[in-house]
Amino acid sequence: MKKTKLKKKEKNYEFRVAIIFGFIALLGFITYEYYVQSNINKNFKISIGKVYTIFPNSRKANKSVRYEFKVNREKFTGDIIVSSFKKIQINEFYLVKYSSKNPNLNRLLIEEKLHQKIVFDSLKNNFDTLYQTKIIEKN
Repeated sequence: MKKTKLKKKEKNYEFRVAIIFGFIALLGFITYEYYVQSNINKNFKISIGKVYTIFPNSRKANKSVRYEFKVNREKFTGDIIVSSFKKIQINEFYLVKYSSKNPNLNRLLIEEKLHQKIVFDSLKNNFDTLYQTKIIEKN
C-alpha cells in the first residue's frame, strides 16, 4: 500500500516538474519572439530575399521555408513556417524586413512577393534586373 502511494506521489511530482519546465520554456520563447520583433520594428530595413529550400514540417498543415538575402554584400539566411496552402516556390523573391543592428533578426514578408523583370539599360548597354511588388491576396 505504501509503495503505490509513493509511486503516485512520484508521478505527481514529475508531472508538476514537467508542467513548470514547459511553462518556463513557453515563457522563454514568447520573450525571445517579443525581443526579435521589437528589435526588427525599431531598427528595420528592407532587402530582397530569395526562397531556396522548402521542406515539410512535422505538422502536415505547415511547411518550412528557408530564404537568403544580402546586406552590404554579406549573405544572411532565415526560416519561416507557413501554411501548406500558401503558394510559395523555390527561386521566388520576397521582401525581407531585418534589423539594421543585427540582420540575423529578420522576417520574410510572404505577402510581398516580388516579380523579377529583366530589362535592357541602353545607357549602360547591358541588362539589369528590376523587382516589382504586388500585394498577394490572402488565402
